[in-house]
Amino acid sequence: MQNPCAALGQSRPTQEPSPTPRIPEPGIERLKSKVSVERLVEASGIELKKSGKDWLGRCPFHEDATASLVVTPAKNLWHCFGCGIGGGPIG
Repeated sequence: MQNPCAALGQSRPTQEPSPTPRIPEPGIERLKSKVSVERLVEASGIELKKSGKDWLGRCPFHEDATASLVVTPAKNLWHCFGCGIGGGPIG
């Protein structure tokens, strides 16, 4: 397909990428401390059961016959030992 600008004797217009707005680091840290991973997981419909200091549930990202998703409230993190993914409240 021919460049429509070239057909008119013009060069292709260039656009500078706009900078992506970012949340300031103090705001990110505040969100991490205020948002509970445990509550987020439960709100998404995953049933959690207490196991020591952690909570266990079935991972929603793969077929899970047993609970391989671990939520650690003390660190506000989650990890699935079945598929290897994990994270925190915002990432």
